[in-house]
Amino acid sequence: MKVQGTVVTSQGKAVGNITVVLLKIVMQKKPSVTPLMQSRTDQDGRYQFSVKPMEGNIFLRLHAKSETSETGSEPFRLQVGQPVKMVQLVLPETLIGVKYLDFRKHILIVEALEEALQITEVINFSNRSNGVVNVDESPFVRRIPADAVNFQFFKRQNRFQATREQDRIMFKLQVPPGEHQLVYSYDLPVGSRAISFLADVPPRLGELELVVPVNTLDLSFDTSGDLSSARIVKQEKRFSNKLYNSQTLSLDRDRRDIAILIRNIPISQARFYYPAAFLAALLLLGLYIFLIRKPQASRGTGNQ
Repeated sequence: MKVQGTVVTSQGKAVGNITVVLLKIVMQKKPSVTPLMQSRTDQDGRYQFSVKPMEGNIFLRLHAKSETSETGSEPFRLQVGQPVKMVQLVLPETLIGVKYLDFRKHILIVEALEEALQITEVINFSNRSNGVVNVDESPFVRRIPADAVNFQFFKRQNRFQATREQDRIMFKLQVPPGEHQLVYSYDLPVGSRAISFLADVPPRLGELELVVPVNTLDLSFDTSGDLSSARIVKQEKRFSNKLYNSQTLSLDRDRRDIAILIRNIPISQARFYYPAAFLAALLLLGLYIFLIRKPQASRGTGNQ
């Protein structure tokens, strides 16, 4: 029995010299998917596999992948007496640039550390096209404070890469269709009880949400400018048995950044320790001088 067909672009042009993989899907309580065999298309985009008859609970699926795009077939079964199964694979076109991505929500989670604030940013976005969106030549840039430390990128897609350059994060992305996330964090050193933080928001963003554990920091949007407090929804949320305060701002137009006010920042105990130690040293020095001079003063009085 044979499985064969062609790989073409969305414009119908044959795609040669790319890998086509035949996958075996075993339908059971927990389905398993394993590569069965692979081939490469010829110059006319044709591929072919020779397979043996399969049991009733086994399905097959085809997957084709180029350097910039990929596609797959629906699962299928080989019918008894069917010598050839024909499947044409259409490789979606590659779209270039951030403009093809829809940014739905940007979440900032702020937590207090010993001498810093830990800020975790989650950007929810989607590729609503049928093709792969290439954000590689012109990376997706996010600004963070230049004095931020301990930057971490929580990689969830092999085709998502992040590089820090001082106050910017450069994201190189190959985004397949569907919903996606960028998750990264950094620590922001602080030396005062309150700061104003500029959140760099993605283009055409729908919502910006602030999240902070209850009874800790005082986190809010700076509404002294043109931000309307009527567009802010406040609520409590629970994650992993921990309670958080949430504020979600619905955006009515495109913005470059939004000011966030962070108050009630705890002062590190170490900041009290050093002045206290210095004062204690001065007191001990004063006591030492007093004890040394007092006997001398007593002897001087006795000699008169």
